[in-house]
Amino acid sequence: MAWRRPVLSTVSRLGQCSALPQRDAGDLDSVLVCWCRNAFSRACRVDGSIGCEHVLLRARSRGLPGAPTLAEVVAGFRVPVMSLVSQPAVEVRSVSTTAASMNGEPTLLTSVSLSYTFWQVPEDHADPANLADLAAVDRAALNAPPIRPLPDWMMAQRELMHYPMLWEAVMTTRPSDDGRQTPESTLVDHVNYIVMNTFREQRTVGGFPGELDSPATKKHIEHTPVRVDGAELPGIRLDTDPNVYGVGVALGDRILTAVISRDHLADITIAFATLASHPPAS
Repeated sequence: MAWRRPVLSTVSRLGQCSALPQRDAGDLDSVLVCWCRNAFSRACRVDGSIGCEHVLLRARSRGLPGAPTLAEVVAGFRVPVMSLVSQPAVEVRSVSTTAASMNGEPTLLTSVSLSYTFWQVPEDHADPANLADLAAVDRAALNAPPIRPLPDWMMAQRELMHYPMLWEAVMTTRPSDDGRQTPESTLVDHVNYIVMNTFREQRTVGGFPGELDSPATKKHIEHTPVRVDGAELPGIRLDTDPNVYGVGVALGDRILTAVISRDHLADITIAFATLASHPPAS
């Protein structure tokens, strides 16, 4: 069974929390810190009083440890990690991973996903036009000082919650050896996962977790070239969803998929590059 661990901004494929209980501020060993997903288009206070897609981090009396860096995650992956090409409108904001272990074997990373801050005015990050469209109550919660001390790395992520994020937009997957994971199935899963988690109010019906309205399927896939490391490669796309656009390409030992909100699609170059710091091929 796969599990997902938080890295940097601690995004995770977990369900929606209703409202975490208040804890005594002095009892740091039992503090549960709630972080919203998707750049906090719905922000949450670190005391968990606003429900959100979340990861629970256990604070220790010695302080929260620093999150692994992108370089550390990339170095621990068994294949090169892909990213959007460098461009002014986006900046890597966080990295999250999926890992799996079978029959007591060592746990191995199976996918790495990158999230990006989106800059509407990239030449001036201080421009108010860059701010996310947050509800007043959510913005006030972010602007208020945290009720408990937080480490510097978490405070930095908290500040970035003011800005839009392309949540888990680019994913590098090392497919399972049984051949069940294909570029088509991986792209469909990635698209539906992003839509379910970032467009929940518009696209889900029923109680939590609900059912996705009009999910993507393999029949919606079209063939298209995808630019990777400067070359046009045969790839696939999903261009039928009203909220997101998705592309994918097989890269031999890994599968690249990307899912971008249509709100930002016109401002982003859909092309990809291998991150420089990756382990040598074995």
